[in-house]
Amino acid sequence: MTTFLGLPVRFLVRHWMIAVIIAVLSVNMVSQEAGELDGALILIAALNTLWYPYSRFLYSWLVTAVMGEYRVYLPGKWFLLRWVYVVTVAVMLWSVSVFLAPVGIFLLYFVKRNRKGQTVGNDP
Repeated sequence: MTTFLGLPVRFLVRHWMIAVIIAVLSVNMVSQEAGELDGALILIAALNTLWYPYSRFLYSWLVTAVMGEYRVYLPGKWFLLRWVYVVTVAVMLWSVSVFLAPVGIFLLYFVKRNRKGQTVGNDP
């Protein structure tokens, strides 16, 4: 089942949950530093959270286009490195999702138009 602009519900919910966690942590850190909440900060955090799944779709599409269907297998001691990579990518994508999401939506439109009836938005 797909939703607004064709992303699967599971994909949207999963990435909105990640985006909410990042937003809460970011707003909390900034409000503790400044001592008060700024309306512009809350607006930017809300917009980044709303558009994060579409920037994540763009990132996944670009990585798949460049690298192909790849899997990285690391020994157990490298788990921390993989976790740091995933968190870093998520935070960076969340930070610029207002700028990346329109490109992701534009791309999603063309991908959905060319793939009638196929699912879009699966993470590699």
